[in-house]
Amino acid sequence: MPALNVAIIGAGPAGCTLARLLLLRQHSRQADDSSPATAQLRVQVFEAEPAPGTRRQGGTLDLHPSTGLAALQQAALYDEFLARARFDGEAFRLCDKQLASYVRVAGPPQHRQQHRAPPAGSRGAPEIDRAALRSMLVQALPDGTVRWGWRLQTVSEQLSTQQPGVLEPFPPSYSLHFDGNRTLSGFDLVVGADGAWSRVRPLLAPFSTAGDAGVANPAGPVYSGIAGFRCSISDAARTAPAVFELVNRGSLFAFSDGKTLMGQQLGDGSIWVSASGVKAEDWVDEQRERERLHRRPTPPPQEPAAAAGDGKEQQHHHHHHRLPQDRNHVGAWFKDAVRAEYKGWAPELLQLVDAAEDSARLLPIYMLPPGFRWRTRPGLTLIGDAAHLTVPFAGEGVNIALKDALELSRAIIAALSSGGPADDIDGRGDQQRVVDVATEELRSKRKALAAKVAEYEHDMFSRAHAVQSVSVGMMRAMFFTPGAPRSSIEAYVCWKAWQMQPLLYPLVFVVVHIYFAVWKLFN
Repeated sequence: MPALNVAIIGAGPAGCTLARLLLLRQHSRQADDSSPATAQLRVQVFEAEPAPGTRRQGGTLDLHPSTGLAALQQAALYDEFLARARFDGEAFRLCDKQLASYVRVAGPPQHRQQHRAPPAGSRGAPEIDRAALRSMLVQALPDGTVRWGWRLQTVSEQLSTQQPGVLEPFPPSYSLHFDGNRTLSGFDLVVGADGAWSRVRPLLAPFSTAGDAGVANPAGPVYSGIAGFRCSISDAARTAPAVFELVNRGSLFAFSDGKTLMGQQLGDGSIWVSASGVKAEDWVDEQRERERLHRRPTPPPQEPAAAAGDGKEQQHHHHHHRLPQDRNHVGAWFKDAVRAEYKGWAPELLQLVDAAEDSARLLPIYMLPPGFRWRTRPGLTLIGDAAHLTVPFAGEGVNIALKDALELSRAIIAALSSGGPADDIDGRGDQQRVVDVATEELRSKRKALAAKVAEYEHDMFSRAHAVQSVSVGMMRAMFFTPGAPRSSIEAYVCWKAWQMQPLLYPLVFVVVHIYFAVWKLFN
């Protein structure tokens, strides 16, 4: 029986989880003689990064029971996750610029996993560093599954020759074109798990249908209106004990004036800090120019005429002052910029930036419009940010990405189990009797795969739209509502409640508004 070739583009949490689920289910079914069809699957992950750990993987993530944790349980990695998770990282505080708290949730005591069960007081949404999650997932894959240093450039469709007597078209396969003039062909399914700036999405975007705005969706992400700086405090308990206590091993979000200062504890002892707010899209370019000016070299002293033509010396000087390759990296001047912009904020909050290292990254936030979707195209699909990039203010991005991986793995396995030779090959006439059985089986399996992937996409669009709407709603409540958080805390909490408990939302809506009405009388 011919094998189906699956290419996963991107070795992030979503791509690695999908690969793990497919390989795990294939292995378990290979042991079941009653399901031989599912043994015919080849999975390969292609990652642009040259090696694991080449690029810093971001901050901390909280995984939720019905989405992210459910996927890890199905991947037989829940115990591994618990060994790395930080349940004390569930602490959460939302306040204004003067540290007046609107939401404050204490996490359980500092907890080192010994019994592989959540500690008392846990809300069931433990934190894990993105780098730790990705490392766990990569290590769970067989050697060679991830091909590092394969940066995708384009995907092209391979049209199959129509077989005589076959009325239905043969579903296409795809070729992948990578840096270095490398091309691999013969993939029955290409899964774009390659994030915000996906190279797979453009093949689907031309088929996009209208989103919430009632107009055709763009091929790529759009600017959310929010940008800022991201920096880090290393070994915060020692280098910035006051900030360490303020963050309380969890997450602190301070909102006011269309801006936020945020601090999140990471498992390595550092605190991830961001200072962001409502800004024009060209703000990032302005900061890049400012960085260039700060790095402009001081003119060298006038050299004697005989030495002025010393090319080696000039080349050395130029190299020393070369801008870093990372265009979003900025130097220590960003602290002065933040202090000026956040004038009047509580000194305790400004310490988040003052205590940080003397460098930062520019952080423009992009998103796909809520309701972004495409018409299904056999042999291609997307998961995670490639499919439904949204703003990070609801904390659902990685959770829905892992949920995508779980549901798509089920769709692929179901297609392998249901697809098979077309009925009555011998009954189609003398000419068709000579059709190669393996080719006919492959056609049938590609057809089954296309149908199952279309079902996955239909459900994913609905699931993603809900999360995108919540995320954008929470962003608008805190950044684009005058007087926030005081004027918009009810909307912010209700958006989150609608996401978590939709059936109880009417009751929660009433309780939330009554609670904050009373709270505001005394605060």
